[in-house]
Amino acid sequence: MEGVARLLEAISALLWPMAAIVIMFLLLPVIRAVIAKREFSLEIGGFKFSAQKATEKIQQQLADLQAKIVALETGGEVSGKGEKPFAEGPIRRLSILWVDDHPSNNAFEAVSFRRDGHTVHQVSGTREALGALRAGGVDIVISDMGHLEDGARDPEAGMKLLREMRGKGDETPLAFYTTRATARRWAGEARELGAITMTDSFTTLCATIKRRFTSAEKGG
Repeated sequence: MEGVARLLEAISALLWPMAAIVIMFLLLPVIRAVIAKREFSLEIGGFKFSAQKATEKIQQQLADLQAKIVALETGGEVSGKGEKPFAEGPIRRLSILWVDDHPSNNAFEAVSFRRDGHTVHQVSGTREALGALRAGGVDIVISDMGHLEDGARDPEAGMKLLREMRGKGDETPLAFYTTRATARRWAGEARELGAITMTDSFTTLCATIKRRFTSAEKGG
């Protein structure tokens, strides 16, 4: 009888997982149809995204991370200069000023920084950015390259912001988070003006910021 009882107990334990599998199988066509029609949305960092957009963003970040892992495994360069991709040790909580006229483009990234305890203040243009810098308390600026200024798109707005900061004697670290083509075009001048990186990779962006502030806190 004890053996029968154990058998019944085992069968009972399997019933719910099996039922869940059957239900998921029956609902799969419906789920696929909903995703295909983009009939639901997600809210991330205060911005709403279609399921398709959210999926594409996650896939992009996974592909970026996978590329970095492959580079590490093969001994390739990660940052473009053969530097170590990650600094050792934690960094203090940072106040990040993010300049982009489409802040929703960086919603996933901003949430990631906030999850790590950092503060992210998003502004849409140079005037707002300079005002925030004057107010003080900004540890690092992250900027795209082109954005709207006074109603017109300026493809060099990010560089102009960096030049204006340096012209005013503001040495706040600035990192460009932009497209690969833009990085190739402007990386040299940005480096001369003290930009700490210009990249399309969020993995590289995070690693560079961590390395910069870990080094600074060690007095390097």
